Amino acid sequence: PDGRSLLGSDGFSISLWDVVEHRRLHQFSTGHRVHGFAVSGDGKTCAARSLHSVSVWDTTTWTKTSEIPSERGLPNLDVSYDGALVAQVAESGVRVTDRLGKPAAFHNCPEGTTLCVRFLPKGDKVAFGGSAGIVFRSG
Repeated sequence: PDGRSLLGSDGFSISLWDVVEHRRLHQFSTGHRVHGFAVSGDGKTCAARSLHSVSVWDTTTWTKTSEIPSERGLPNLDVSYDGALVAQVAESGVRVTDRLGKPAAFHNCPEGTTLCVRFLPKGDKVAFGGSAGIVFRSG
C-alpha cells in the first residue's frame, strides 16, 4: 500500500522487499511449502496455503494469527481488503472463514470444478470461476 514494498513468496518462505532500495526487509518461514499466497489490500495480513492448511500472518508483527485446514481443490486463495476474511477454493465451491478459521460462508460452484477466487474490492463478497468457463459472484 505504500508503493515502496512488495510482499511475496518463493515457495518456501515469505519476504518483504523494499522495491526502491532493492533489499529484503524481512523474511520468515511458514514451516511448510507454499502452494498459494495472498495479501490483504491494506497489506497487514497475508495467507499462505500448503497442501493441508492455510497459515494466516499479521505482517505488522510478523506473527502467525492462525492455521486453517485446507479444502480439497486447487491451492487458490484470497484475503479480504481488511484482512478479516480468508477465501479458499474447494473442489465444489469457495469456503470463506474469518482470519481465525471460523466458518463465514460456503459458495457452491454450480457448474464444473472451482478454479479461482478473489474478494471484490473493500468488501466481503467474492467472485469465483469454474472449469465450465463461467464466473460467479457471491451474495
